[in-house]
Amino acid sequence: MKKGSIKGIVGLIGIVVIGVMIIGIDLSQPIHSNAQENQFETKKTRPSINPNATTGKLKIRYLSVNKKGKELKSSVTTTNEIGSPYQAKIEKIKGYEFVGLSEGSAPSAGFYINGTQKVTFMYKAKEKTASKKGNLKVRYVDTNGVDIIAPRVITEKLGTHYKVSKVKFKGYTYKGLSGKSAPVTGKYKENEQEVCFEYQQDAFNTVSENGLRKLIVRYVDMNGNVIRKETESTGEIGSSYEVKQIPIYGYNFVQLADSSAPITGQYSKETTIVTYVYDKKSVK
Repeated sequence: MKKGSIKGIVGLIGIVVIGVMIIGIDLSQPIHSNAQENQFETKKTRPSINPNATTGKLKIRYLSVNKKGKELKSSVTTTNEIGSPYQAKIEKIKGYEFVGLSEGSAPSAGFYINGTQKVTFMYKAKEKTASKKGNLKVRYVDTNGVDIIAPRVITEKLGTHYKVSKVKFKGYTYKGLSGKSAPVTGKYKENEQEVCFEYQQDAFNTVSENGLRKLIVRYVDMNGNVIRKETESTGEIGSSYEVKQIPIYGYNFVQLADSSAPITGQYSKETTIVTYVYDKKSVK
């Protein structure tokens, strides 16, 4: 090769070297295309997951605010790679309602980190509401709608089944339920229901064998059950009568029945009935 050619090549190399030094290209590193640079920048925006890193733990707890942090449900601990997403679920717990995360709790959604994170859901006890109740009134009346004994009212929870029966009264014959009566079986409802048994007074009981009018005194409990044998006396129409309340062992006198005749009065054409109502003494 001629000396002139060699000098030309050396000169060209020198120009390239000087150019590299001026623009700062590092020839020891590979040269990337624009497409590769864009791809690299995109990857940097994603959570970095190092396959050689340790795993992280997540512990989920369910505690009560009413009972100083009492555990309401067993805690759950899971393990996953650092950078993996998690989503802690709010569980339904009977008798309690969720109120929020505890102070210092990890967020309910996030990523596993190197270490243990604790998500703590807090609950409070639901307020107990009084059970709604319904009333059932039971009446025993004559054909004029007058109570033979004091009505009784039974109270139970709504939806509870009930069943009531007619009872026998001396001097009366049962006829049936009154026109607006509720059925003898059913369920308690919000509005008060009334079961009304109707009776016909027996004609032969209004006058005694000697032509005198009758006075009957009855003793019943709060449910209308007879607790002492009734007494009977007779007198002429217009003659005066007076009856007295008597003590009955194990019972306290309460009142006269709503349908009762007064304790003093006069014998009338119809049989006079005085009804005393008693309440059983409570056992201490």
